[in-house]
Amino acid sequence: MKKNQQKYAAVIICICLLVLGSFLFFEHQKQGKKAQYDDLFITFKETDRTYEINEELEPITFIQESNADEIIYPTIRASSAGEHPFVYVAVDRSGNQKEFILLLTFVQRSDPVIELTSERAEVFEDDEIDLNAYVKRAYDKESGNDLKVKIEKPKDYKQVGTHEITYRATSDTGKQAKAILTLVVKEKQEEQQIPGENKNDAQTTPNRTENTHPTDKPSSIVTENIKNYLFSEGYTIESAPAACQADLIASGRSGQCIFLKGEDGLYTGMQLQLR
Repeated sequence: MKKNQQKYAAVIICICLLVLGSFLFFEHQKQGKKAQYDDLFITFKETDRTYEINEELEPITFIQESNADEIIYPTIRASSAGEHPFVYVAVDRSGNQKEFILLLTFVQRSDPVIELTSERAEVFEDDEIDLNAYVKRAYDKESGNDLKVKIEKPKDYKQVGTHEITYRATSDTGKQAKAILTLVVKEKQEEQQIPGENKNDAQTTPNRTENTHPTDKPSSIVTENIKNYLFSEGYTIESAPAACQADLIASGRSGQCIFLKGEDGLYTGMQLQLR
């Protein structure tokens, strides 16, 4: 009986020692994990920049240093202006996880501006075309700085027809602006005789004005059949055709509008010829 009691006591002691050893082992592991958790760190780069809303940023670029075995990165993107927090999770080899917060400021920036002198321009084939001349100004609304303009044009933009010229500018923050110019290239018209100038019309047009021809040096003449719209009187390459067509329609008569040339071969205006 005494031997059984001794065996029982030895078993109890062994169990107690085993429990105590397990407790000490797990406590040591726990303390070790806690120490590892406390040692985990992520340091971020200092930045005073602001970022554009809806712009997705690369999260790893903001980390300066870390001792984590693994980092769980956030998606850095904001849909509204203001300061936003982003949570990074540092993970060590024991599976400890520790959170670190990065604060970034987002703003909504204005698009740059391209101002054209006109949205539509008309020229004649073989004319010299300076596409830069149609840019009034291109600038960044945030800084006020002028911007360089890139021009996109079709290869055949000097040929007769209607062409779309695209102007683009990019701000320092990457925002883009676009403006479009409608370029109309007209065919040069041959000089024409005034109705009644040829033999067939000479007998049927008794009221035509003598000695008036589109190739003569034009003057401010308004007669029953002829009206001039001269550049020297303030008309332009765009306003002269418009005024001529308006008067032709208002007259209720048939006729035509032709361009006038001076002795030097340059265009000097437009002439309305009524029949």
